[in-house]
Amino acid sequence: MKAAMLLCVLSSSLSACAEPLTVDEVLAKVREGTGRAHLPAAGVRMTGTTEFLGLPEDCTLTMTGSGSFILEQSGKVPFTRAVGAKGPWMVDIGGEVRRLFLGDAEEARLLAAACTGCWMDSPACVPLDLSVDAAKGNENRLHLAFTLRDGVTHGDISIDTHTWRPAEWTMQAGSRTEVLTFIGDLMVDGAWLPRQIVEVGQEGATSTYTFTAATPAPAFFRSPYEPASLTPRDITFDPAVPAALESRRAKTGHALVKVLVDGKLGWFIFDTGAGGTVIDAAFADQVGLTPFGSVQAVGVGGAVTTTFVRPKAFTVGPATQAEALLTRLDLSRIAKAMGEKIDGVVGYNIMHRTIARLSTADGSVSLHDPAKFDDHGIRWYPLIVYDRHACLEASFEDHTGVFKLDTGAGTQPVSMHFPAVERFKLLEGRPLKDASAGGVGGNVKMKSGTLAWLEIGGRREENVPATFAIEPKGLFANPFTLGNLSLKQVGPRDLVFDYAGGRIAFPDRATAAPAK
Repeated sequence: MKAAMLLCVLSSSLSACAEPLTVDEVLAKVREGTGRAHLPAAGVRMTGTTEFLGLPEDCTLTMTGSGSFILEQSGKVPFTRAVGAKGPWMVDIGGEVRRLFLGDAEEARLLAAACTGCWMDSPACVPLDLSVDAAKGNENRLHLAFTLRDGVTHGDISIDTHTWRPAEWTMQAGSRTEVLTFIGDLMVDGAWLPRQIVEVGQEGATSTYTFTAATPAPAFFRSPYEPASLTPRDITFDPAVPAALESRRAKTGHALVKVLVDGKLGWFIFDTGAGGTVIDAAFADQVGLTPFGSVQAVGVGGAVTTTFVRPKAFTVGPATQAEALLTRLDLSRIAKAMGEKIDGVVGYNIMHRTIARLSTADGSVSLHDPAKFDDHGIRWYPLIVYDRHACLEASFEDHTGVFKLDTGAGTQPVSMHFPAVERFKLLEGRPLKDASAGGVGGNVKMKSGTLAWLEIGGRREENVPATFAIEPKGLFANPFTLGNLSLKQVGPRDLVFDYAGGRIAFPDRATAAPAK
């Protein structure tokens, strides 16, 4: 770590400047103030409570000084975040167990680093480039600016100079900011731990973890920092039901599939761009589902606050998920724009538990049991699940990066995200017109134009219609992905998604079941 900047630290009792400190000297003081040398070798376990998504939950934080970390929440919406020897992973709110990539991974690694304290003395744990931020220093706080090496996230670590303990971490990636605040004292064998951690995330969503006890970690038969299994246990497949779903194509190009929610029929958009399964509020009321909790649904234009419901059975073709977590949302605006009755959106939850084949020709969809799927003759490409969305590598105009693949975008042009537009100067040298994109949360200002070429899964197309975000807002402000792709860019091929297996294929069109 380089001591790139110096700070004249003010004493709380003196108005004169003390000797300036380097980064290494600050770290030495923080190690002493937190009692790092006294941290139990096997780690610690903290127990307490939290309020998560508007619901009370029990929580357990188990961690080691070397950076292994698992924060488990148990209640009506269980949730786990962890960092182990194989990297970061989570048990998502819908019960999906998955490895983390891109922004999900950076967020988890920095959360673990901040809580375990490994950032002080183990650059291999989380490689931070640190400097003392003299512009923010005062008599009570010293600030370390940091940048995650080989990452996008940067931010600030605020140190209380009375105790020489971290008081707050601010982390930024694009337009997204997360703040961790550490309050109070818990001591274990002379090592300091916070009594309370307040996490303020996207759009101001806040979780407060209050710990009542901290002890040396117990001995484990297996590492708690690695998942026991990545296979969901809440999905069943009926072999008597065909894999081909009852489906039809909307006028906007969206694939609509028949869904049974506690036995009641609805028509749902089949959408890889949906980070969860959504049920229209009016349809949820017809089914008789009771809303609970509080969640922010983030869309193209921003976020709206809504609730959850849990039907006993959510059935899509041969697949039935028990006690599926659905987001209850008013979809009337989307339904009106599409000219269709829309009862919900099938998204990440079902995609994670099945292998799905989607025809770009007629919108027909089939769902398969991953344990029995025959992939003979299929060429697979890497698929990344990031922010609960399907992402893949694509190239355009001599640039290569990760794009979100959003089947819910119908036949929309390529949508380039604001950070990519800025970084590659995509507005320069091409004819453009005013445009906009709309969805959950409102609209985003865009420009429309053409990409010289775009290549996906071995297929290149020239003169590709595209839109370019010109304001950092909603999903189009994401710095980890270059843009959104729709079915239009995939071309005359089918799509096969294997979320859990981390792979995607683009086989020739299969003979599809008749649309219904």
